[in-house]
Amino acid sequence: MNREIEASEVQYDTLPAKYREEMRAYIERGERPGSFIQAVLDGNLYNAFNLSGHLPEEPHSDLAIVTGWVCGQCPVKAFGTVGAVEGWILARGLRGLEAKRRQQERDSTIYKDRMLDIGGAENVKSFMGFIGAITGRRL
Repeated sequence: MNREIEASEVQYDTLPAKYREEMRAYIERGERPGSFIQAVLDGNLYNAFNLSGHLPEEPHSDLAIVTGWVCGQCPVKAFGTVGAVEGWILARGLRGLEAKRRQQERDSTIYKDRMLDIGGAENVKSFMGFIGAITGRRL
């Protein structure tokens, strides 16, 4: 997926049942997954292949299923490299990112209100445009 997704959009039912809760915990809350899932998420398919050979049922069959599911259902920022996975865990998954976004919106609103108190609407609009141009973000 090439866009930001909501937790409600992830279809866990297409993943083998034994991985659903582990993957939900990782995606939604940023909890560290087990070694097989982590290897798939990291993009270390060699290690994932070796780990899947030790699974009790049909060795290696889960590798293709889980890898395909990750590519089709996981947020793009949550997999692909060790750094991406560690970043996702540090961000605390979708819930953590949503909380951060809400906090940034509150901070932005507070900042705009304070600027209005200080310099009036015209100064705020000019200043916000300047900051937006520097950061590449619309404020």
